[in-house]
Amino acid sequence: MPSWTSNPLKSILLLVTLSFLALSATGLAENSHNDGTLRVGLYHNPPLVSLGQDGKPKGFFVENFAHIAALEHWQIRYIDDNWGNQLQRLKDGRLDLLLAVAVSPQRSQDLLFNEETVITNWAQIFVPSQSPIKSIPDLNGRRIAVLDHDIYLVGDNGLENICRSFAIDCQLKRYPSYERVLKAVDRGEADAGLVNRLFGALYGPNYSAVPSPIVLMPTDIRIAFSRKSPQAEQLKAVIDEQLKQMKSDDFSFYHKRLRTLFDPAKSTTAQPRWTYEVVAASLLLALGLIGLIYTLKWRIRRQTQALALSESRYRGFFDGVVIALWEGDSSRVLEQLQQLAKDGVTDLDDYLTRHPEYLSVWLRQIRIVTANPATLKLFEVDSIKELQHWMPLALTPSAYRTFRRALLEVQQGKSVFSGEMDLLSHDHRPIRVSISFPISRSLEQAHRVPVCMLDVTHQRQTELQLTQVLQGASLGFWDWNLVNDELIVDDRWREMLGLEGAALQQHFSDWSERIHPDDKALILPAIKEHIEQGTSYTLEFRMQHAEDHWVWIECAGGVVEYDPTNNQPIRACGTHQDITERKHAEATLHTLMRSMVSIAGEDFYLNVARELCRWFDADGANIGELIDGNRIVSLATLVDGK
Repeated sequence: MPSWTSNPLKSILLLVTLSFLALSATGLAENSHNDGTLRVGLYHNPPLVSLGQDGKPKGFFVENFAHIAALEHWQIRYIDDNWGNQLQRLKDGRLDLLLAVAVSPQRSQDLLFNEETVITNWAQIFVPSQSPIKSIPDLNGRRIAVLDHDIYLVGDNGLENICRSFAIDCQLKRYPSYERVLKAVDRGEADAGLVNRLFGALYGPNYSAVPSPIVLMPTDIRIAFSRKSPQAEQLKAVIDEQLKQMKSDDFSFYHKRLRTLFDPAKSTTAQPRWTYEVVAASLLLALGLIGLIYTLKWRIRRQTQALALSESRYRGFFDGVVIALWEGDSSRVLEQLQQLAKDGVTDLDDYLTRHPEYLSVWLRQIRIVTANPATLKLFEVDSIKELQHWMPLALTPSAYRTFRRALLEVQQGKSVFSGEMDLLSHDHRPIRVSISFPISRSLEQAHRVPVCMLDVTHQRQTELQLTQVLQGASLGFWDWNLVNDELIVDDRWREMLGLEGAALQQHFSDWSERIHPDDKALILPAIKEHIEQGTSYTLEFRMQHAEDHWVWIECAGGVVEYDPTNNQPIRACGTHQDITERKHAEATLHTLMRSMVSIAGEDFYLNVARELCRWFDADGANIGELIDGNRIVSLATLVDGK
């Protein structure tokens, strides 16, 4: 009996029929509304996930998830909306899962993420072609277009926190999609726009805005599940297992689609029609083998060109940014940690305490694979080879402490590490850096870990100088959140009132309830008026000491931060100074002058001198009058009572 594969035309017809049936089944599953249907959230974030103009879901995450769903015979119903609404739906349990969600510690509290990273992404600032914006400080006073609720905006290392850390005052204009962000820059509604690098690389050329050297926080992108979905844990386990298998196979659906990520016109779910026609014609003409060879060569060449273009784009971005970026191979360290886990070591902190020498050994096993020019400049070296040779010598005790914390977070299952440490440049100049990188879960990922370093040396030196100024002037510092009335104070502030840390609730009442009743009625309305007007103020009042006596305080402060959406004040800062001695001196002089008011002639000044000696327990006093601004005429002198 002849095999069906012996007839090429039958083969093609059978393949087309099966494809049609598979597509029909998928369509029925997407429109199903029974209890077994998975509710999958979509939002517009190409090339990862979006709804095409034909109304069909598309994107790297959609296609990979659809591939897994077909293998598992899942029924799917896609729900499309903007990012903010979809995130709320997932939290409320109105979605079972949401595709392409950046991982963050805060989100991990509300959502369940799969373990296998699907892709790594980061953010980049786009600006007009002639813009002077080249670095983060250049954003001061600018209008920045951003995606509302974007992880690169609200994350721990997002734009909001970076601007706050560097005291950068910029206006954030929020939009519902990345297209609207870049359109705002094109139309002059914003001076710059924040988008993720995948969207920028694919759609950036459609706009006049160009990528700047400013990049932010590398982030793992995964699938998020609703913690209210009863299927969440099971779905997570299945998807992780399928992703793990696909990522380990270079010829899997995942890797084929990854290699064509920046080619949106290319289909990965079905072969082009002309391919079957060519194959059929080749089989009929007995030239199938030759035609297949040439077709494969052509496709390989095309994919190679696409990869080269993608690599060129990445290299241009990598080399052009002013933030230090480098890739490191930490696979040997991960192997050691995995072996310890197999050996039954569960308390890594205790293990490192008993074997501190491993910190040095493991840290030196991390090899720098490549680094951009900003990294070479940071360490004052001329080449990658020189950087690789110098890095072990650049390490300080602070670096070892930070590395230890990173190892513990690897064991704890964290997804991203962020911290600060001190290093040495090649000219032995100390530098303070903020470091961030995704934590690898597999040896494959660990071979090339993207690391971002930000030089915060000047910022930390400025903070130290400010602290020294406050300490030198015996000033107490306070920081007041005007939204929730949280009040943060330093040790000197508490010391003035004899308070311990436990005696404070970190609330505005810590301050207001200690003001003297006679002063409160005047002070509180005055401060409220200054805050509403946005003006600074200096006020004097009494506060109750822990030992029940009154301390005179000079309070100086003002608004330092406003809500970008309504321009309302949301934060005030200032200082306290203990002026009790000055107030006592003023009272002493006032009492003295009142007691002398009835005395006239030369005895008046002599009595003033005697009273001064008595009040200040002094052996002598001299009273003089300034004449013409440069001469002093003595009016009375008293030494040892004479």
